[in-house]
Amino acid sequence: KVFDPNIDPDQTDDTPHGMVDIKQFMNFATDADFLGSVSESDDENEANISCDTEITLKDLRQVFSASQHDTATNDAEIKLMEEGDLDSHQEQMVFAEFLEAVARLGVIRYV
Repeated sequence: KVFDPNIDPDQTDDTPHGMVDIKQFMNFATDADFLGSVSESDDENEANISCDTEITLKDLRQVFSASQHDTATNDAEIKLMEEGDLDSHQEQMVFAEFLEAVARLGVIRYV
């Protein structure tokens, strides 16, 4: 729900609307069951997936950092850079960076 345009930005944390910080990314990865190991399903309706690769918190931090782009790509990032808060630009990710991070998690987990 971080990127949901219907969420009131005043009711969220200090992260600018449309951006995700490392804490939110870790919460997403936990909620989406990326952490830990995957075992085969006993349910006939679910795909049988077997995976010995376990994603750790260190892996999540590395994926978050590796998915950061060096250029500002949206208004929230540009505003942060104009205000001189250059470190925040690399501490938060926009939607495109988030998609890249999810793809990286999938590769680590299932390939």
